[in-house]
Amino acid sequence: MLALSNLNPETCRPSGKDLTDELNGVIVARQFDRLGLVVTGVTVENTERERIYANVAIDADSMNVATKSWVIRGLQTLLKEGNRVALGIKLCGMAGRVIMIDSVRRVSR
Repeated sequence: MLALSNLNPETCRPSGKDLTDELNGVIVARQFDRLGLVVTGVTVENTERERIYANVAIDADSMNVATKSWVIRGLQTLLKEGNRVALGIKLCGMAGRVIMIDSVRRVSR
């Protein structure tokens, strides 16, 4: 698995603070749902050693069983601690302070 895209079901605006919609760094921590299967969030350490939390929200109800399985497995693989990633993000919430992952791509070291 190299990448996943179109993960965020919400219509949030792409980030625009620095004219980029990507968050690059190393995964340092993950959060899972109550069953421990679906990744619900990650902490990413960027090149400036700043740690940023990003939410993962997939619309599993709209997926067939095969697609849902591939997406869950892909998120577990791509968002593994220690992996260097490029995350496509959207800023949500009233002030755009909630970071939602829309795509994930593993970056070689």
